[in-house]
Amino acid sequence: MQPTQGKRAAMYRWFGVGKMPPEVRATLESPILVEEGVRMTFRRNFTTGHRTRLGAVRLESGALAVLTGRVVIAFRGAVIDGTVVTDGSRAAGQLQIAPDTLEVTVDVGAFEGLGSGTLQILCKWPLSDAAREALPASGALHLVPCPRLTRMP
Repeated sequence: MQPTQGKRAAMYRWFGVGKMPPEVRATLESPILVEEGVRMTFRRNFTTGHRTRLGAVRLESGALAVLTGRVVIAFRGAVIDGTVVTDGSRAAGQLQIAPDTLEVTVDVGAFEGLGSGTLQILCKWPLSDAAREALPASGALHLVPCPRLTRMP
């Protein structure tokens, strides 16, 4: 075992870093995949009326849930809840699935009236075949607004 894996496991066990909040887990009906302690990269490149983050990158540990046509990612008090767009309407997010990663890109302008730029969340976790079938390889997402994403330190 590598030292970083041991630290991650201890932080996960002792402090709940990377766990799905119980109130979020309660909203998941028939999940195909729920994983906690998922390695993530959080890239911020945005400006809003109160904050600017240009090129900021953080390594995170979070929770990932995949349902039919829906993705939920939770980390550090923020919850990204996205539903796949099927009617061609405008969406605030974009989903990309690669062999061992799931990526969600958020358009900050869709949530912040004076904001522009993007937030990118890259979950490094191998998805099961059932989880891959529940989501398109790429597509637009309707997102539930989460102001915490642009206010994180």
